[in-house]
Amino acid sequence: MRKLCLLLLVLLLTGCSNGFQTLSTGLDNLKGYSQEELFMALGMPDSKLQIDKDTVVYTWANQRSGTVLMPTTQTTTGYIGTTPITINTYGSQPMNYNYMCIIKYTVKDGMAYSYEFNGDEGGCAPYIQRVSQYKTKGPKLSDMKTKMKYEDCVKQKIPMLIQNTQDLNELSMRAENICRGLSWNYSPNLAKFYAREAIEKHKK
Repeated sequence: MRKLCLLLLVLLLTGCSNGFQTLSTGLDNLKGYSQEELFMALGMPDSKLQIDKDTVVYTWANQRSGTVLMPTTQTTTGYIGTTPITINTYGSQPMNYNYMCIIKYTVKDGMAYSYEFNGDEGGCAPYIQRVSQYKTKGPKLSDMKTKMKYEDCVKQKIPMLIQNTQDLNELSMRAENICRGLSWNYSPNLAKFYAREAIEKHKK
């Protein structure tokens, strides 16, 4: 809470900052991940709109208003005899604020798809803070949908590669090198297991 208050104070003092860029980058980084990952990053949404059976729009909304004391400095100049002097008087004055932020994130087939947001950086400050600190934890669903499972890839490639070599280490290494770039959920030693199985079948 203290960090959030400090962030709000900085935004008040500096006006525009790079907060929106931080928010946009953070929301971009969540694309392709599950809606559960989205909730972990932003917190639970405030509302949900079901567009169709596969598409949902989640909304996060934040509004805050109040008064903060802003530091002031009043400078007075004068003379003592013929010597010029400057006196600084420090104080504070109240400043009202009214911040708001709305984030809408579209989820398709359980995967974070697209987003939009509007408001001001003061209202978006909690979300800016959250996405700037969040590190994704689960697999990226978009990769899982565009890439085959590592095991399936190995099982597909080894029968083709065995025509060129029946050496266990070379065969498993070739399959592993190909499939690590074409698939997800890499598992060490899996290529060697299927290579050994294929070599035994090939010898019969």
